[in-house]
Amino acid sequence: MEILIKNINKQLKNVNKKINILNKILIKNNSKEIDLIIDKLYPNPPKNCKLKMTTVSVLCKKRLINKFDLNDFIYVIEPQNYNKVRKLTPKHNMFNNCKNNPFGYFHSSLSGIAHSGDGGDHGDTWWIANKQLLIYLTKLSEKIDKIIINFI
Repeated sequence: MEILIKNINKQLKNVNKKINILNKILIKNNSKEIDLIIDKLYPNPPKNCKLKMTTVSVLCKKRLINKFDLNDFIYVIEPQNYNKVRKLTPKHNMFNNCKNNPFGYFHSSLSGIAHSGDGGDHGDTWWIANKQLLIYLTKLSEKIDKIIINFI
């Protein structure tokens, strides 16, 4: 698992760096397509790479009854920067509200995907660090490379 986390962190850094480079190129070229291009690239991994409310509920319950140990966590990538893998534990501040809400400060609508920020299925999606996310980030990096080459 440590190798996977290390590789995901490497790809996250790589993708964020490339998006920043692309953004500078688009601004420098006064591209009218800047928002369209960046929005298309804005990371949106597959559903199996997104934190589910069922997982959130389990961690929130453990926080509420104060029964958890060092193994009660999941590796996630937090919004809004999506720049590093971190452990989501029952001690996380997103679970400070478990007495009033079975999901802490997380929310969702019909999708069952955990969000923070705006309500319902809007807001910021939390990602799960897994092999599928690494594959997604690798493909995203390649996609950004192709766009950068077109502008150079």
